[in-house]
Amino acid sequence: MQAFWTITASTDRKKRVPRRLAHLFTFVLVLAVQNTGDARDTWSGVKRIVGIGDLHGDYGQYVAVMTDAGLLANDEWAGGKAHLVQTGDITDRGPDSARIIRHLAGLARHAGGFIHLLIGNHELMNMTHDLRYVHPGEYANLVTPASAKLHEALLAQVLVLPEYAALGKAALEARYPLGYVEHRRLWRKGEFGKAYARRNTVIRINELLFAHAGIDPSEPLVPLAQINRRVRKEVKSARGNLLPEDSFADDPTSPLWYRGYALDAAGPAPEKLQQLLNYYEAAHFVVGHSPTHGEIRTRLDGRVILIDVAISAHYGGHNAVLLVDGGQFFAIHRNVQIPLPMRDTDEPHYLARIRSIKASPVLP
Repeated sequence: MQAFWTITASTDRKKRVPRRLAHLFTFVLVLAVQNTGDARDTWSGVKRIVGIGDLHGDYGQYVAVMTDAGLLANDEWAGGKAHLVQTGDITDRGPDSARIIRHLAGLARHAGGFIHLLIGNHELMNMTHDLRYVHPGEYANLVTPASAKLHEALLAQVLVLPEYAALGKAALEARYPLGYVEHRRLWRKGEFGKAYARRNTVIRINELLFAHAGIDPSEPLVPLAQINRRVRKEVKSARGNLLPEDSFADDPTSPLWYRGYALDAAGPAPEKLQQLLNYYEAAHFVVGHSPTHGEIRTRLDGRVILIDVAISAHYGGHNAVLLVDGGQFFAIHRNVQIPLPMRDTDEPHYLARIRSIKASPVLP
């Protein structure tokens, strides 16, 4: 069993902390994750594929959608030889990012299928010291008996910096709470940082491309391996600091940030999208990043599939995942399997079925 994980960046540099603070910490690897296929980005002949979008730190919702998808039972992998693709943004907004990542790592060591964890912009933000969206509970969940001493040592280092000394100790304690040092250890060069720095940004399984946000079809097309190498190189070079101004991963058109598939009124230009799919020998592009209104959506006759359904309670707590089984496409919505509309003209009937499920009471 192999675990595949990936990462993303942030575009608002004005709100980032100074680079000097990012150099205050040293980190150690805590957990080794089985990982024998980092360079691989293409799989074929896979019968069952499950796509899960942004989880944003909500462990309860993670368990719910994994259970609905038939991947989890009694806290153990139940998916057989299925491939799970989680398209990034496990982190931030909610308090349980570390718990989800570690649970998936445990499943990966024992599962019979594959778990692909792609890098999302929020994973990259955590790795490159952009912590605007870290939930306070995330820090609290990392507190140990050693945290008080680590916290005092951090404050002692910070208070000698002129730009921070004027704020005073009380303000700095609020900015850097207990658990902050542990969080930076995890994400800079520790357990999570080392794991995610090796992971893929874009993969293809059968005729499906997967990425956190998508590839801008108006940009020059390059092989998947080149995209993945470039993001990995940038992340490793940053080593817990900010990305450079000309960062590929941090660009609004990068596979970690591009929103054209979801937010452009008409979607990407059909002819450009088809050229992209042909180039990568694919028929569909599956992306997260931009929340829908709670349902798996298709665009341009199924060539784009949107799977960020706002699973986390922060965004509404919707339960829906993508299932591809034997070449047939379904949404599993609140444990009900519904064929996906692969023609735009079929979407109204599909959405009507989704509305009826939402209106139905949840049975115990």
